[in-house]
Amino acid sequence: MGAYTLCMNASSRGELDWNDLRLALAVARTGSLRQAAEIIGVNQSTAGRRLSTLETSLNTLLFRRSRRGMTPTETGEILITRAAEIESHALTITDAIEEAGSVQSGVLRLIGNQWVIDRLVTHGLAAFVRASNGLSLRITTGRPKASLWRGEPGVALWFEQEPLDGAFAIELARVPYAVYRTEECHPDNWVVFHDEDRMDSRHGHLIEQIRQQNGRIIMTATDAGSLFSGIVSGLGQGFLPCCLAEADPRLILSSDTLRKFDRPLYLHSHPDTLNVPRVQAAMQWLREHAAPILIPARTPMNFQRRETADPCSEQDHGHRMAGS
Repeated sequence: MGAYTLCMNASSRGELDWNDLRLALAVARTGSLRQAAEIIGVNQSTAGRRLSTLETSLNTLLFRRSRRGMTPTETGEILITRAAEIESHALTITDAIEEAGSVQSGVLRLIGNQWVIDRLVTHGLAAFVRASNGLSLRITTGRPKASLWRGEPGVALWFEQEPLDGAFAIELARVPYAVYRTEECHPDNWVVFHDEDRMDSRHGHLIEQIRQQNGRIIMTATDAGSLFSGIVSGLGQGFLPCCLAEADPRLILSSDTLRKFDRPLYLHSHPDTLNVPRVQAAMQWLREHAAPILIPARTPMNFQRRETADPCSEQDHGHRMAGS
């Protein structure tokens, strides 16, 4: 591609504009010009014009366009690799400057299920943030689409979710689940997890087994917090994290025939931001405190703590889409 100079705002041939490289990175990571434009804060037409200008200045095609999205060409892969290295170095420089007085300052992204994040925040994470000099927490909950490869450094917490964009996952805790209900709950009524976009064999098998036992599914939800509300309201029995259910006197352990189980919760991080001080501080805090927060001191009688995370008696074969 010849010799080029990196400039913050290039204006002549032979100079690469860092903003254009950021755009190329965003396109490679999302596969979409529209999403890339949103990430860097410009409209789609401006993003398209800037990308075309970059390709013209380099005299090469950086992305293949198709109905499925945009994918880097061989030359584009080279540019993306080098641009990612520049981005990583820039983050390191920024962190070194911002964190000269504190190793925990700056923005930290925390991604995960709503109920997990809520419990961590109310049981110690808020105190961790307050004790950090200049740390700002940016929380994203819901579906596991957010990438740890773009944006501010961060960590993610997911059940059985495959790591994205080169991130890695380590087991953080095994969270016990069991079936709970209220005293007045009808034994045939159920409240269960259901999401058409994220159904896996575990949840589908559970629903089928309930129906085979002449059970009635009264309510479905996509988060344990909503399931908890339905079960506490007496709509039906259902699986809940024991740390939520055991703290509420209105709930009792059900005597259903479906077995209790553990779900492994994984801590996701990305190699490019692993050594950022605030990421290191957050990971250390989570390793020390997540398990005590998510595993109750009192667990149901005869609970098999090491049992595989599967309420339907089928073997767990590794990563599956994150549920409630």
